[in-house]
Amino acid sequence: QYRRISLDSVDAKQGDMMRCRFPKCDVLATPADAKKNFKSCHNCTHLYCSRDCRRNHWERGHRRACLHSRASVLCRQVISTCKDDVDTVRHLSLLARRGYISQGRGVVRLLFRSPENADIFIKQGFQGLGEVSFVRWPELMPQEMGPELYSELLRLSIEYKPESKMLIYVAICVVSETPGSSTAPVKWERQLVSRCAKLKL
Repeated sequence: QYRRISLDSVDAKQGDMMRCRFPKCDVLATPADAKKNFKSCHNCTHLYCSRDCRRNHWERGHRRACLHSRASVLCRQVISTCKDDVDTVRHLSLLARRGYISQGRGVVRLLFRSPENADIFIKQGFQGLGEVSFVRWPELMPQEMGPELYSELLRLSIEYKPESKMLIYVAICVVSETPGSSTAPVKWERQLVSRCAKLKL
């Protein structure tokens, strides 16, 4: 039996082997070789021996199963709903103005504790709005959102015009399977999938 080991797993032991996640592929590698040569899913920790296997698995069902992918789509839909729902725009605009006046430049953070909660907001609008807060740009945390989004948010936070625009940062909490120890081969980990956008006040 071959354990599912992520690239940065601290539980990998001498002699452990991992298998390409594409079910029709039998390629095995040590964690060290996988770190050098395997390709990861762009949205989760699934690892593949090649880009072809990654693409084939995506097209044959991983797209539907990948929680991170679903949450990323939901983030875009949340942003779209924020633009279109009058009550939500009014509420977020008020929070953005008050935040800027009292704290300076920053972002309006919308946190959804699950993809299901984000889906409720998309269907119901303002009534299903998640946890909302104003975060000053120096308090943004790169470990929460990843370096690329952090850099983008930081740039937007410095450039946007607070008199006419607001920044929103949408974060959806997903629970995903990660490698565990030999006694508990699978454990569950909470992660945030997030996106940002600049909207009119």
